[in-house]
Amino acid sequence: MSTTTPTRKEAPTQTRRPDGREILFLSDASGADNLWICNVDGTAARQVTHEAHDMLMGPAWGPQGESVAAAKIYSTFPRMHASEIRLFDLAGGAGRVLVETPASRRDVQEAVFSRDGQSLYYTERVTDPHIYVDANHINFVIRHRDLQTGATTEVAGGFGGAIAPQVSPDGRHLAFVRRVKNKTVLFDLDSAIQCLGHDTPDHPSAVQLTAVYHNLLRRWADL
Repeated sequence: MSTTTPTRKEAPTQTRRPDGREILFLSDASGADNLWICNVDGTAARQVTHEAHDMLMGPAWGPQGESVAAAKIYSTFPRMHASEIRLFDLAGGAGRVLVETPASRRDVQEAVFSRDGQSLYYTERVTDPHIYVDANHINFVIRHRDLQTGATTEVAGGFGGAIAPQVSPDGRHLAFVRRVKNKTVLFDLDSAIQCLGHDTPDHPSAVQLTAVYHNLLRRWADL
């Protein structure tokens, strides 16, 4: 265990445990980017992962703070644009794959768990790596994975993309960021409305609630 706290990288590479007692962060104190945990006052820092070549990004606490997750980006040339999301035990180890590398061989990032531990939200890059990237094009989507069944669905995407998912404490709302022309805009997706629209698309309530775009995706604020 380290007696001094290694330098923490800037937010969003650090996040507080659900109970508020510890901080999960990225540091390259070991010579490569790895996951570390320390008390909120910076003491008792300990290294959780021990990568030497591949890169870890987007640290996140697992449900109830009993595990941690991160995107693992490969350093070898054939897979340098690819990543997977891994779940790690707090005691360390290589972890296990939670979200595999997509068939497109692109990257998945920004894992966020629901409080009940049944759902995982993450972003996936859907553009070709060899083209110019226009921020208003369909570059990233947000997917939802049911951790009980493994079923995965796209919950936000389209022109301007969708990144930085955050789940409300009750699990009903999903906040995310999208590019709208020359602005970066924060959106709120009401998952209850979305589920109603998927399950009974002709239901009068669904038609009433989703007929206007911003009733489904309400803009919280311009950033």
